[in-house]
Amino acid sequence: MRYSNPQPQALPPCEQVSGCSDEQIVDRVRGGEMELFEVLMRRNNQRLFRLVRSIVADDGEAEDVMQEAYLAAFRGLDGFEGRARFSTWLARIAVHAAYGRRRQRRARRWSDLDSELSMHADDRAVDVARPSDATDSRELRDILARSIERLPTSLRLVFTLRDVEEMPTSAVSECLGISRANVKVRLHRARAALSVLIDEEIGVELRRLYQFGGRRCDQVVRAVLAALERDRSRTAGSNADDSPAPERN
Repeated sequence: MRYSNPQPQALPPCEQVSGCSDEQIVDRVRGGEMELFEVLMRRNNQRLFRLVRSIVADDGEAEDVMQEAYLAAFRGLDGFEGRARFSTWLARIAVHAAYGRRRQRRARRWSDLDSELSMHADDRAVDVARPSDATDSRELRDILARSIERLPTSLRLVFTLRDVEEMPTSAVSECLGISRANVKVRLHRARAALSVLIDEEIGVELRRLYQFGGRRCDQVVRAVLAALERDRSRTAGSNADDSPAPERN
């Protein structure tokens, strides 16, 4: 009995280009390797989701906007000139799409209201849209206040006078009897220390926000790839219709 040699299996797209930059992958996609666009999506999904989610404030809408952004990016790849990083270029597309979605949502919301009510409700719309805003702001202020209180006194004084009271450096120097250079050094140290303290308060929870991976990541990728496949099929069908008929002898 003869056994045929097994054919080597093709590597998944992510492994094919594991050492390539986004920009190098873009060049290969533009060269015809459409399947590699999946790698770009998977590399940028987490960052893009957090960015879009922070604008539209809804998980489902964020995923819809991501799909729109990826499709727009793919269809506009020829316009990517490489003057900025691909991730930056993609983020701009996503932000534009997210703000467009938010404007549409706002327009739909107001179109359902009586015109007279809308004239008088503009100032109240922000207040009633999210009842938790006041609570969220208060919690953030409490975190900041606790963090400032944990600063050493010498740093806390400079920070409070310069960044809270917005006193000029010269006035802080006179008030505390230290040089202007010393004021700047302490302010720099205070800001650095405060960043660490705030991170200790909310850093872990903050990094857990808007996780995007697994099934949701796969769902966005599949939807975009399916749309691209439909585009390619339509293009192929159009090219076939335009081809000249064979001549008869």
